Amino acid sequence: MRKIFYLLTISALLMTGCKKDDPPKNDWVEISGVKWATRNLAAHGKFVEKPEDYGALFQWGRKGDGHEQRTSPRYPTNDGSFENGKVSGSQNFDAHGQIVNTHNAYGKFIKQSEWEIEPSDWRSPQIDALWNSDSEELPVKTTNDPCPEGWRVPTNAEQRSLVNAYSEWTTINGVDGRIFGSDGNFLFLPAVGYREVTDGVVREPGAYRFGFYWSSSIVSTNARYMSFGSTNVTANYSHFRARGFSVRCVAE
Repeated sequence: MRKIFYLLTISALLMTGCKKDDPPKNDWVEISGVKWATRNLAAHGKFVEKPEDYGALFQWGRKGDGHEQRTSPRYPTNDGSFENGKVSGSQNFDAHGQIVNTHNAYGKFIKQSEWEIEPSDWRSPQIDALWNSDSEELPVKTTNDPCPEGWRVPTNAEQRSLVNAYSEWTTINGVDGRIFGSDGNFLFLPAVGYREVTDGVVREPGAYRFGFYWSSSIVSTNARYMSFGSTNVTANYSHFRARGFSVRCVAE
């Protein structure tokens, strides 16, 4: 009965809550005290049109420069080979720690194949405050944060609060994912795969029926994220910052 209720409510959202323009600030669902956007990011500062749309795959800490598009070119070469494209050198970064637009890696997904011997990141040295300039308890949005005005990348603590809510695997308009919610409020997160760090290949949904969503939090040399599949959901793991994951924003 509960699943039927959720699916009917989701159907209503798909018919009435999906606009072509960026959603207004009140286009959110509140779960466990956190206001979540109803759609993934499509690009820097822009949401996808519908809750089941795939959206972009960001490397952790990068602002949207085109690299986040699922079909963006790869660096250093645009093929499926394992390569180390990590960018270094102060002259190659702007004041916010992002790659300058004159560098060949700008707008491209940076491959990093040397994860066994050094931190797997798209840049060197690593910077922990690229998406949150304060703390887990008091997050402060940065210029690099790809979410639209009024929104920010969630902390891992906020993701854990979502994981602790009721969730169930389902399919909306042919897209697999999970609904999360409590007290009549719900959210649909599509399982849209990820982009592999070593070769820049997108592991598409179907064979990879999982969702991976970045937080703004870090642990050691990696970054925290939440993930889910048809039988599991967690926000207790961390992974290489050079991997390409989805972003679901929260209201500031």
